[in-house]
Order: sequence, then structure tokens, then C-alpha cells
Amino acid sequence: IPVFVSMYVLFTIASSIAGYRLSHVAFSDTVGIFQRCAVLQCMLCYFIFRFMPHTTHWMNMMMLLNISNTLPVGSLTRLVDVVATLVLVACMLSFNGVLVDKKYSSSVKIAVLSGTLGLQLLATYPVQISYNGQEYWQCIQERYPMQASGMVAFIYIPTSLTFNIILFGATLYQRKILSEAALGIGSMFIILTCIVSTVLSQEVHIPDVSTQRIYLPCKEPVVGTLEAEIVKAFDFSRYARTILSFLFGFQFDDIYT
Repeated sequence: IPVFVSMYVLFTIASSIAGYRLSHVAFSDTVGIFQRCAVLQCMLCYFIFRFMPHTTHWMNMMMLLNISNTLPVGSLTRLVDVVATLVLVACMLSFNGVLVDKKYSSSVKIAVLSGTLGLQLLATYPVQISYNGQEYWQCIQERYPMQASGMVAFIYIPTSLTFNIILFGATLYQRKILSEAALGIGSMFIILTCIVSTVLSQEVHIPDVSTQRIYLPCKEPVVGTLEAEIVKAFDFSRYARTILSFLFGFQFDDIYT
């Protein structure tokens, strides 16, 4: 429901701004981490809004009516996409500094590593739309009519919620309510639960009209080419259908063999 999604985006951005302003009360060596987390959350909210079906429909209508010839909406949107993507990726990569910091336990480092790997896979969609522009996203919508809904409902909102839970756990760790081991193990469990549940759920509810290919070209690559093999290797729909068919007996028209 677009109203509820819009409200979630606005409230989450407001919460992130408040968290950024309150970050000075954290330990001095973690102020920067909390500030980058707030910025990252705002970028996730931007892409929730960017991939919303109503936003996609509005942008496609602008392209169809050719209004962008007099008002460069497409160019401006692409510029914002590029900036948001660069900030998103920079924030993600910055967390990897924890991996070489000796003061953090192995459990925290494993949680950070799993989280950043998941986020970096998620960032491939903003990278692709930033590089290819609105025409590319319109082409994807023609191939997969529910792709915009899938992006919002099964990828970016669950990721944002998971990130919020982990940040809440981090504040509990700061107040010494949680141990490092509890924070690390709990974060890793939440991340894996989010990934597995959303991937399987999307394939159950909107198969064929959406896809979970990490590398998502507009046109289907020629079978046998390197591009086709990359698409196949990073096709999470293929893996989800195999699991659902094997464990729960789901039947699909195409098992992505």
C-alpha cells in the first residue's frame, strides 16, 4: 500500500536524522559508525521510494510523454540515483574496517562481514539503474511487471527493518545490556533469516512476474556466453525454486535448469 510505504520511508528518515544528531552520546570510537549507519538507512529509504511501483509508473509516464525534453527529469533522477548509489556503497564498504580492528571479537566481525556481503549484493540494483537509466528500468518492468513491487516488499523494506533491529542491538551493546557475542551471533541470525525468508517468499508469491537475478540485464543474453553464465550463477530465483521444489513440493513452470 503506497501510503503506508511512504509513511514508513518518512518516519525512518526522520528517525535516522535524529539518530545522526544523537550519535555524539555514543562511545567516541563508534560515533562515526552510527553516523554512517544513519546515512546508509536514508539511502535505503531513497531506493524504497525509487523502486515503488507508483514512482516507477510516474517516471515511465514522463518518458512516454517526452516531457523530459523540456524538463530534464530523467537526467536529474539519474544524477540523484548515481549520488545515492555512491553514498550507499561507500557506507557499506566503510564498515569493513571493523574486520581489521583487534578490539572486536570474531563473532562481531563475522556478523559485519555477512551483513556487508548481503548489502553489497543488494547494491547491485542501484548500480545497474544508475548506470543504465530509466529506460533500462522501464525495460525491466516490461519483462517483469511485478519487479518494482518485489524490490520494495521483498528486498529494501525487509533490509531496512533488519538494519533497524541490528542498530537497536548495537545501542543495547553500547549500554552493556548485550555482550559482543550476543550482538554478533544475533545479528548474523537476523541477517540470514531475512535473506532466506524474503528470497523464498518472493518466489512463492510473485514468481515469473518478478525475478531475483542479482545481475539483471534488460535483454536475455545469448545462451552459452559469459554474460549468460553470470546471470545464471547469480540468479537467486533459480536457487529458491530448487529449494522450494525439493523441500515443500512446489511446482514451477520453469525450474531454471
